[in-house]
Amino acid sequence: MNFDEKDDYYAVNFEGLDCAEIEIEAKEFDNCTFTKCDFSEAHFKKCKFIECDFVNCNLSLAKVEYS
Repeated sequence: MNFDEKDDYYAVNFEGLDCAEIEIEAKEFDNCTFTKCDFSEAHFKKCKFIECDFVNCNLSLAKVEYS
């Protein structure tokens, strides 16, 4: 998944994303659902997660800064 396309995501259902070891910066996720996504060692910087659900996701060693 390339999060460079947009800055804001509303009511999007993400399933099976492989975002391990990537940097995601200055994105806003509102009312989104993440199912079976791999965010291990991902780096979230200046991101907002509003009313989001993470279902069976891997967030091991993920870093969250200024969020």
